[in-house]
Amino acid sequence: LVQLSGENEEEEEEEVPLYDTKDVNKDIQVDRVTLMEEKCHVACISTASPKPMAKYCPEEDEEIVQSVVQGNTPSYSLESKLGDCFRAAAIRREALQRLTGKSLEGLPLEHFDYDSILGQCCEMPIGYVQLPVGIAGPLLLDDKEYSVPMATTERVLVASTNRGCKAIYASFLEDPLNFETLSAVFNQSSRFGRLQSIKCAIAGKNLYMRFSCSTGDAMGMNMVSKGTQHVIEFLEKEFPDMDVIGISGNYCSDKKPAAVNWIEGRGKSVV
Repeated sequence: LVQLSGENEEEEEEEVPLYDTKDVNKDIQVDRVTLMEEKCHVACISTASPKPMAKYCPEEDEEIVQSVVQGNTPSYSLESKLGDCFRAAAIRREALQRLTGKSLEGLPLEHFDYDSILGQCCEMPIGYVQLPVGIAGPLLLDDKEYSVPMATTERVLVASTNRGCKAIYASFLEDPLNFETLSAVFNQSSRFGRLQSIKCAIAGKNLYMRFSCSTGDAMGMNMVSKGTQHVIEFLEKEFPDMDVIGISGNYCSDKKPAAVNWIEGRGKSVV
């Protein structure tokens, strides 16, 4: 290797053997070695001062490590031959360090279930990498708050989920306690009109509300419109930033065929 000084002068460093003589037989002298069955050739280079390599393999695995280094044992077959996924990863890792002369000390190996990924999502593992963990919430489930940890490298995913959690947490119309309040406001508008349910549908920044009511013996379209207007006026006081586009958003689908009426039902049926 050539190292450049501050004055751009070249100084030749003494070559140091790539392999540790304690771990590899002294009689193994190669310029190129074959790695795995794909015969991927790795050029042997000299290094000035290789970093110490962390060893996870016990002494009894030394023979297997050397066999992988020499190309006699395919790296991909370690799991099936040993029946121990962690041991296979440790041996493969040690062999790779010797073949490349590079330390993998910064790559975690322990405290991971390698059996869980066998034949699933990663082949020939030598360790694992950590993902950043974000927090979303709180999310209210069964009157209990939960903060949801999310491990991801996808941008804005946690932020979007967090906004969704806040929207669910702050939901007003779908809260049973708030429905009782809205029902009282609606019912004040008529002697016969009674609010039964409110179904909400979100499309972008728009909220469509479908009011289901009982209207006594009347068809009650005017009755329903009047009660709905009372509820909207109440919501405008509670949410000053809310903009009302119209009293009817076509979610009721009056006087026209629409699938929503088949799904949610409309009017009365007589058998």
